[in-house]
Order: sequence, then C-alpha cells, then structure tokens
Amino acid sequence: MIPLLPQLLSIEEILALRSTFEESSPNGTVSFLWVLYRKSFWTFVDEGLTDLLSDPEFVLRQMIIHTIQSKSNFYESLSSQLRESIRTKISKLREQEPKRNEGIADFLDFTIRTA
Repeated sequence: MIPLLPQLLSIEEILALRSTFEESSPNGTVSFLWVLYRKSFWTFVDEGLTDLLSDPEFVLRQMIIHTIQSKSNFYESLSSQLRESIRTKISKLREQEPKRNEGIADFLDFTIRTA
C-alpha cells in the first residue's frame, strides 16, 4: 500500500501523514521521507533539511544527504516559496555546524541556483 501513496495522495495529504508514519515504526521517518521523495523531490529536500536541523540519528542523516546528492535529473520545477524555504534552512545549517554541514549546504546552493 505504501508504494501507491505518492500516486494516490497530494503533497499536503502526505505531509499530514507524517506523525502517523513516525508513530507506526522505528523507521517511520525514513518511510515517510521515501513516500514524499516519490511525490516531490523539492518537498523532500525541504522536509529533509528540517530533519537535519534537528540533528537526527546517523542513519536518517545519511539517508537524507545521500538521497539529495544522488539526484542527477530534475524534472520538477522549484516554486519560489519552496526555494526561499530551502535557502533559509541552508543558512541555518551553515550556522549550526559549519564543518559538518558544509558539503550538503554547498551542493544544495548550487542545485537550487540551476533549478
């Protein structure tokens, strides 16, 4: 059923299910982010950055960073609202732990400039 959710639900409906995913299993956040990724890469990035700012466990952090860095083609346009939200979160990441977050922050800066 979970693989069908991106086809059946809107982004807003998927976002509303976040707490349900998180409460349903120890890997609920990862499952939620995968469903979101299948629906919208840029919304995944925005939500993933929110998670990175909360200093997640190692596995979740690596999943978010690897998924973002492995994306090579962008077929989805980036809205100005989402672009601004992502930029704000990138700035916060740089302030929070500059050395630890420099690579992902630089990668996303470059990516959103070309999106």
